[in-house]
Amino acid sequence: MDKSEYNKKIISSRKWLLLPIETKAREFHAKVLFACFAAQRGWGVIIGPRHVIRKEQAFLPKGIIIEKSVTPLDENHISESLQNGNFVTGWDEEGLVYFNKDDYFERRISKKALLKLDKFFCWGEKQYNDLISDPDIEKDKLLITGNPRFDLLRKEIRGFYQNDLFKKRYGNYILINTKFGAIIPNDSYSRKYYSYIDYMKASGRCRSVRQELLLKKHIELQKQTLDYYLKLIPELSKRFTFHKIIIRPHPSENDNFWKKQTKSLSNVAVIYKGNANEWIFSADAMIHSNCTTGIEAYLMDRPSISYLPVRDHSVEACLANDLSVRAESIEEVIDILEKIINGNLTINKTTTQRKIVACHVAGINGDFASKRIIDYIEGYLHVAAESFIFSRPLSYCLWSYLQNIKKFFKPINKRFNNISKKELSHTITLLEAKTKLFDSIKYKQIKNDTFVICKDY
Repeated sequence: MDKSEYNKKIISSRKWLLLPIETKAREFHAKVLFACFAAQRGWGVIIGPRHVIRKEQAFLPKGIIIEKSVTPLDENHISESLQNGNFVTGWDEEGLVYFNKDDYFERRISKKALLKLDKFFCWGEKQYNDLISDPDIEKDKLLITGNPRFDLLRKEIRGFYQNDLFKKRYGNYILINTKFGAIIPNDSYSRKYYSYIDYMKASGRCRSVRQELLLKKHIELQKQTLDYYLKLIPELSKRFTFHKIIIRPHPSENDNFWKKQTKSLSNVAVIYKGNANEWIFSADAMIHSNCTTGIEAYLMDRPSISYLPVRDHSVEACLANDLSVRAESIEEVIDILEKIINGNLTINKTTTQRKIVACHVAGINGDFASKRIIDYIEGYLHVAAESFIFSRPLSYCLWSYLQNIKKFFKPINKRFNNISKKELSHTITLLEAKTKLFDSIKYKQIKNDTFVICKDY
């Protein structure tokens, strides 16, 4: 094989999807699953960090970009994608849990961005109905599909998150998923802005006095709740000496805060690694406050405790709390944990809970959300097939080498560290084995952390 053949590979003509990822721990597995569904139908999928796909899209084949949010920060990027000749669709990764309709519009939705999309995929009826209540938003842009993240929680696939290494390494453990990014942030805003509210204003997600007051309530609730967590964790460490207490900080949090607070507790570990659902699946029980992981635990039939030592209904994640066993004191948390661990408490799903879930989340029965989205894309958007000439000259190899060296000198990006070939290969192989829906899915790296996923070349 001569050098020109080695350096250039033509990936045959097909329709293309571009899948940008912002927060890897939350999005990666679901987007690989979605990519496999699309590849099985003959699509080519390019998956990688959001900033790379946005920056390089002029050099990528034209197709359909699926954005992960439609905030004011996304407006210009959506316009650029349209100017590059792409269709632009999207969903909101954080569109399932919000305080109220007004809060959702101000914090998560830019009507300018939404109106530019060709289609927007809703989590369920609740989000859909809240969006169409605004007369400026066109109903025919919105489709109720569910989200690929929850495909992985269905009985048919949830074994994907069963990882025997968790039990072997940590034994029996109680998982605490924290959510205090507004008051103990990582570098996502703390280096640039004086406060969380200043950050929200600068990013266009706090545009009124009403929203500022709501965010102040949210911050105050986090401060008060954090005080109780700092009392709860030592008590759990003392009472459950035969268990490991795993604290998994939210992606927006500073892990070092928790490490300093718990350094004297020998059976407590602070670990931000992998997808939260892997930890939930193997935990004896999970504790959270106002966190989406309460919904994920419910859908996986795993015991979840919503610890609510202080209340403010105006800034609570009611859906996550309603699907968990509630506790208002340390004694209640310990009592519920002991019952769960000893097998004396069965977590039954009530009729009310089932109705709540059905209203908020589509795609948990019947067709997978991934399939619904691809069906709609193929039905509504007519995309021309393109070949993708993948070229890797010697200069690319040098560039790639330098990029890898740079990573050692950069602060760790908690939202997106890297995607290795090994990790992607393992994920695809596991999905093929667990779902029995895919076979012979291939991948090829085109840039650092960025891959083509397709059925054949």
